[in-house]
Amino acid sequence: MCMANGAYLAEIASPEENNFVAHLVKQNHPTETELWIGGTDTLSEGHWMWTHSETLIDYQNWVVDEPNNKWGQNCLAIQTDGLWDDYWCNKVAHGVCEKRKSEHTDPGIGK
Repeated sequence: MCMANGAYLAEIASPEENNFVAHLVKQNHPTETELWIGGTDTLSEGHWMWTHSETLIDYQNWVVDEPNNKWGQNCLAIQTDGLWDDYWCNKVAHGVCEKRKSEHTDPGIGK
């Protein structure tokens, strides 16, 4: 879904960014309880990484007693209140996509 638009699942790095994403989720998907963001601990249980940048997740905003890896939950979802929960990776849900601003400001016309 994200890749088709040149994007990837969101990687949240701060409380401000988390609040921004939570607001978007609540505004655009008010009836859904969780949407995917780009974290996983599939490679090493309990060591959460961002899937796109392949970096460890520094900022975290987990629901109390999460992540709990209940029956193999290895993917990261954000709730409408901005809290995070680990979920089964095969759960069907919308995702929050992120696309970095291009560093190329010259459109390259005529080159």
